[in-house]
Amino acid sequence: MSSGKPNRLTALFVKKTSTPGVYRDGFGLRLIVTAFGSKRWEQRITINGKRCDLGLGNAALVSLEEAREIAIRNKRIARDGGNPLAEKRKQVANGKSFKEVALSVHQVNAKGCKSDKYAAQWLSSLENHVFPKLGHKAISSITSQDILSVLSPIWIDKADTAKKIRQRLSQIMTWAKAEGYYTSDNPVELDVLALPKVSSNRSHHDALAYQEAPKLIESLSKSEIKPSTRLALTFLILTATRQSEVLDAIWDEIELDKQCWIIPAERI
Repeated sequence: MSSGKPNRLTALFVKKTSTPGVYRDGFGLRLIVTAFGSKRWEQRITINGKRCDLGLGNAALVSLEEAREIAIRNKRIARDGGNPLAEKRKQVANGKSFKEVALSVHQVNAKGCKSDKYAAQWLSSLENHVFPKLGHKAISSITSQDILSVLSPIWIDKADTAKKIRQRLSQIMTWAKAEGYYTSDNPVELDVLALPKVSSNRSHHDALAYQEAPKLIESLSKSEIKPSTRLALTFLILTATRQSEVLDAIWDEIELDKQCWIIPAERI
């Protein structure tokens, strides 16, 4: 089909789909679904003979209808010899601060967080280690040197915290680019070679011999932990699956008459 054919997506599809991939609409508009479940709009467009991709925003904040309107407007500007990318860069050159964008990302993520505690930890790590150095800076001016200034002091002594912050910084900058606040490559991805390799001294619990599993299940049945927790642990042991697979399981995945549990590929 031609990239100019409109209305190939529906609002319901945009809302429901979670399968990673690139889904085309019209006028170069594309819905990008990542492996982590985030969704953003991009427009592939030719400007002055050069093809480029314009970020049109996060799909959680920009509706399909709005994305189409922006795509059509950009197409008209490019057709008339203008440069929608240059205009967009002018609009965001003196745009939002890093802290403002980070708070927007947190607001979006908080709706899907596994707990309020995790959402609070996500934000507090930035307040403690990132905002004092980068919070006031324009998001469009952030460089890999800025990222290193945050990570280097804690990369060795607080390795776990540093790695979590690095993931959050990458998420923030990816979101900023999707919104059009940042137009260069993700600076978090450019710091890898400059950070020293951290050796892991983490020790793991010994595995339980399978012969001991019946005794463990019996102990669980007599324990005073919450029934839901006890049953979930028992189910996990009997099925040899992962915690997330058990906690996210739904009845539609289980066929009781066949004693069969089919876990969707995206959750494995």
